Amino acid sequence: MGGAFFLQSAFIWGVFFVCMKLLEQWWGQALYAVLDRMNLDISLGHVRWRTTALNYFFQHVGLRYAAWWRAWFNVGVAVGAVAMVGSLALLVVNLSWMLGSLWRDYGSIASIDPSELMIITPVVPGINVPSNQLWHLMVALVVSGVIHEAGHALAAASERVRVQSCGMFVTYIYPGAFVDLAEDGLARLDPAALLRIYSAGAWHNTVLAVGSVILLTTMHIWAAPLYTFSAQGPYITNVPSHSPLSDQLSVGDTIVALDRCPVASVSDLQACLMDIVSKMARNDPVDAHRVDRAQLDRSLSTECCSPDYRGAMQCFSSLATENRYCLSAREVLAGPRCDGGSGCVAPVLPKGTAIMQLHLARHYGNTTPGHPVAVWFAGAPEHLWYSFETRDYRPRGYLATLLPRDLPHYLNRLFYYIASVSGGLALLNMAPVFFLDGEWALTPLMAYVAPSWVVHDPTAPGRLKGRAGPARTVLWVASTLFAVNLILSIGILIYRGDAFV
Repeated sequence: MGGAFFLQSAFIWGVFFVCMKLLEQWWGQALYAVLDRMNLDISLGHVRWRTTALNYFFQHVGLRYAAWWRAWFNVGVAVGAVAMVGSLALLVVNLSWMLGSLWRDYGSIASIDPSELMIITPVVPGINVPSNQLWHLMVALVVSGVIHEAGHALAAASERVRVQSCGMFVTYIYPGAFVDLAEDGLARLDPAALLRIYSAGAWHNTVLAVGSVILLTTMHIWAAPLYTFSAQGPYITNVPSHSPLSDQLSVGDTIVALDRCPVASVSDLQACLMDIVSKMARNDPVDAHRVDRAQLDRSLSTECCSPDYRGAMQCFSSLATENRYCLSAREVLAGPRCDGGSGCVAPVLPKGTAIMQLHLARHYGNTTPGHPVAVWFAGAPEHLWYSFETRDYRPRGYLATLLPRDLPHYLNRLFYYIASVSGGLALLNMAPVFFLDGEWALTPLMAYVAPSWVVHDPTAPGRLKGRAGPARTVLWVASTLFAVNLILSIGILIYRGDAFV
């Protein structure tokens, strides 16, 4: 899936580049004149747009409330310093964790959850971001980037550094934002002012991530006037007519468990399904159940054990004799579990399939409200996932026809992505790595913690002239550590062929 997605993206960029070259042949320099008027810069795999329309806003707001902004960004300096040290420690621990996992579990990587292989998981569309969540990721990247760069612009304006322009860009498939600050203004600042500017983006991302987590965890409160939240488990909101469970599930049923895995939300249901997938990949033994000897004696036919069988019976194998029997899966699996011995049978299943039991609370129909109902499903876990639609929220009765049914679901996932992306930017962007904010924040930070490691400008006491050898060493070591982490983690994801359900 991941390879196909990136090939498709490369094909689109290739077609776009060819079209641009054809337009260049037809229009010549007129094409570049049009692009200049539109403030667009286009190259293979990269589109950049800039504007000066917001310059006045940043300068006006930054200077008018300069004292307040300095106090605000002083907090950001402390957060940025912690993030710089924390990011280095996290990169070291993450690399050690991955290498240790590869050493211990190399032969079974495909069956291990990524969270058990690495602490930092890269977000890679087509590999661990499904296509139906791609727009959540894109919006999260844009929002996080805009808030990040707005922090740099406001911090610079409060220090009387001119904002020359700002804008948006797309590199391959990733969108982002930027702000262009006057170099001469930065050159005259002391280390404290520089730190406020360089740490501002990570500080704003921290605030955005915390705000998103708060909105995410309190959605059941602030959305309550419009939507009902199921504290017992996710609602079933739709059962397609072609679903194999269409005659067993009802809209409004609440899922409370899958097998012995409790379900309190849609994400819990996904985690339970992924756990089943992992168990199948590891070839974990299937649960066995005890059956009366008389019932086995009555099961003389093994027709259901044929790959072409399409009836209602299920093929079971005796743990003691390995004889096969055609039995009712509902009756057998409802019986007691056992570990071996006479009368213990286990289902014989095609590779990649399982017998799963959905535990429901039925709130209306022919049963008592909240009455427990068990539904069995034999097949692949992903087929069960697509057999119905489920949500944590549903519109209140009097608004059911007016409100988008899936709005809380989309907002929930959007806040999750914003919190993840913005939190990642807040931490890793302060790492002392080339091309990240940490590269620029390292020298002024060292001016405080290790003054002998930096070079001061003799003509302007307190200002920094350049980067000394120790700072360059830290940058190269941290950049190498960052690159190894990134390459190894993406390599593991590609090797696993990782994809969400």
